[in-house]
Amino acid sequence: MTLEELLREDLIKPQATSPGEIAALWQLVERDLTSAVAPSISLDWQFAISYHAVLQLAAIIVRCEGYRPTRSQHFATLAALEAIVGDELRELVAYFQTCRVKRNITEYDRAGEISEDEVQKLLATAKEFREWVLGRVRAYHPDLAPPV
Repeated sequence: MTLEELLREDLIKPQATSPGEIAALWQLVERDLTSAVAPSISLDWQFAISYHAVLQLAAIIVRCEGYRPTRSQHFATLAALEAIVGDELRELVAYFQTCRVKRNITEYDRAGEISEDEVQKLLATAKEFREWVLGRVRAYHPDLAPPV
């Protein structure tokens, strides 16, 4: 979907952000990436926490560009991310949308659906995505980038 389609469908709306909001999102990302590796947490929750880090990273990009999801927030955030960055992350966003669906199943329907490999792949991808997001924010919105 394009940004125009997302706006027309009322999935996002224009809304300015602030350095404080973006800083809070970065704190959530760091908390989640740390928490996701806790050995006492089930694979299902490790996956869900890793996904949450990805969602917050996507939200950083969306908020930096001046948009906020209004409904279907997980879907809308990822769709807006894709609309903003285009082909560069198309395959990655598709993977994140698949993870969104798996997270929904494991959080609301059934336990034990997530494998160790799925957790490790998502966590590694989340860490790589964090570096990509950091680079993009520094390049396009340096006033919103976290301190080095």
